Amino acid sequence: LNEIKQLAETCAGVLQEKTGSAEVFIQLMNRALSRNDYNLIDRLGDILVQRFSINEIAEIIRQTNVAHICAIAYETLAMKPVSMLLPLLDDQIYSEIGGTAIEQQAYDFENPEAQRVLEELELDDYDLG
Repeated sequence: LNEIKQLAETCAGVLQEKTGSAEVFIQLMNRALSRNDYNLIDRLGDILVQRFSINEIAEIIRQTNVAHICAIAYETLAMKPVSMLLPLLDDQIYSEIGGTAIEQQAYDFENPEAQRVLEELELDDYDLG
């Protein structure tokens, strides 16, 4: 049993070092959350910032219903420049996620660029309506 646990830990460690996919990230984060392993949660958050593209971060949000994972992913998107989030708005799958991340920047972080983008989007919606 100890050898099996040790093998599982080794496999999880390798996955953590190599992860670049939404599915693996979600599995690792669920594992860390279930164990209340806050050091691992922090390390996974750092990996999310360093290795994942904007679309992969959005995919993590789309694929999980776990509030903690969504919050970490949204926080990561909120740290990105607004210009990097704009392509999400044009993607049918990720447009809501992109809009939420830009709103978070505009309202929670009082980012003037994000506020300008939201104003422009509201004008576009009004013109279409």
